[in-house]
Amino acid sequence: MAWCVVKTGAETFDALHAYGLGLVLATASESPVELTDLGLVYRLQIPTGDLPPTSADILDQILTLPTPDDVQAAESDLAHSPVSVANLDGLLAALFTTPGLRAAGVVDLVNRQQLNPATVSNGLVKVNTALTKWKRYAERKARRAPDWLVDVLQDYDAASPKLPMPANATKASLNVLMPLDPALSYSTRRPRSDGLITDKTNIALPGTRYAVLLALVGAARFLRAQRVAGKLVNFYVPLPISVTLQPDTALPLLYPTPHPAYQAIALRWLVNRHVRALPEPHWSGLAYQIMQTQGAQQSISRDRGCLDWAWLDAVERRVGRAVIRHWKRLLASRREFVPFEIDDLVDCLLSHRAADWQAHLRQVALYWHSHPEADVRLYSLQEVKEITAAMNQTAPPDSPLSAVLQRPQGTLHFGHALRLLGQHNPAPLRDLVAALDTVQTRDQLLRILAQAAQECAVAGAKTEFILVPSDEDLAYLLDDTDRYGAPTIARLLVLLSALRYPRISEPQPVVRQRPRPGGFRTARTAAHRRQKGKRHDR
Repeated sequence: MAWCVVKTGAETFDALHAYGLGLVLATASESPVELTDLGLVYRLQIPTGDLPPTSADILDQILTLPTPDDVQAAESDLAHSPVSVANLDGLLAALFTTPGLRAAGVVDLVNRQQLNPATVSNGLVKVNTALTKWKRYAERKARRAPDWLVDVLQDYDAASPKLPMPANATKASLNVLMPLDPALSYSTRRPRSDGLITDKTNIALPGTRYAVLLALVGAARFLRAQRVAGKLVNFYVPLPISVTLQPDTALPLLYPTPHPAYQAIALRWLVNRHVRALPEPHWSGLAYQIMQTQGAQQSISRDRGCLDWAWLDAVERRVGRAVIRHWKRLLASRREFVPFEIDDLVDCLLSHRAADWQAHLRQVALYWHSHPEADVRLYSLQEVKEITAAMNQTAPPDSPLSAVLQRPQGTLHFGHALRLLGQHNPAPLRDLVAALDTVQTRDQLLRILAQAAQECAVAGAKTEFILVPSDEDLAYLLDDTDRYGAPTIARLLVLLSALRYPRISEPQPVVRQRPRPGGFRTARTAAHRRQKGKRHDR
């Protein structure tokens, strides 16, 4: 048997709506429910042919609540909390913007009990009051139907499912709360959010009578919230591709975090990609919302969005899990203990922009050059190539870094030479990096490159594993300079000098004697002549 939930376009609400219906079906049939995203609808399918008669009392069975002692004991092991505690956590998050105690979850409830011993009891009273209201609504909508579940499923017939169209709420309807989806909440002041503030009204979905109720049921198991820095609260809902729902399916609870909101979102995106609480789930993305608290006043939805897990899976296939684990360690660390700024890494993970990725590589390189003794994980050349290619899939591949990495000669060869020079003698490399960081013109860049070539030639007289850039490398670098500008190429050389390159299997041809002062100038002149000849050939 199969049923369909038609999407409204509000991703968070649609997922919670489907989760709620799936949990009701799984509990009533006592069998797993296959939830699949088909694009415009979510399909729910169960292996059994018939459903037993079910009344609205099934809501009490699904939304069981813990005792105060269970709440206290759950804080020590959030990953293995009972379903009753998970229900309380999700319902507290769903009711966060309603009058009364405002707790983001069970951990927030326990932490606030230190100031008020009645906090846990007050939280349970708030949720119980809401559950009583919802059950009365379900019984009233069923109009004393002999089988409540049959009445619910009439709106989700696979052949002709009904549309959950937004409309102004009435006193008898259930309203869409802001944590369920800010696009349908009271704070938008309109049936659909369009940035205008005209009608102050709550929103309901009369097209499907039980849509909001089922979304609240789904929120109990799949909506999670955590307090973050700056008096903000993050809300998370994973969006499914295909998930098997059991009667006791629930996501783990979350601890508050001292991280900024977007750093916490990026970390949750990396950590929640494989949720162990579910059997082999396939997620499409993580929907999030950032809410600003205002004391007794209504909270404000600051931002919302969705992070695609397909992009992260593509990166892992390209470079393995080592980089993902490295990102997790950086984002899980407090800012004062991270050796360099990680804002660029957060922006890179949230937006997938090549410019943010390049800025993060530059931060790593500058710190490593100034602290060569520090234990800093450097990215390999292959990792940078693959991740840059993944970044460029979201935009035209015209970034300077992408162009440089596609050609082994030229700028990339200069960066490799600087890296080998730093391994042999870090002192001149630090001076070169400091000079490259101030480059503004082409002549400044060429003077620094001449000095770099001389340092590589001197080091090549002492070791075989040193690269000395050639005239051809210089010509290609000058082409990149004309295309992207001297400051851009200088910054690229800084980050290229802090990558891990493949080992040199055979000794490279090197200059065995110290070059004459005009040696690199001669090579530079030859490169200019070659460029001039190419222009005449055209």
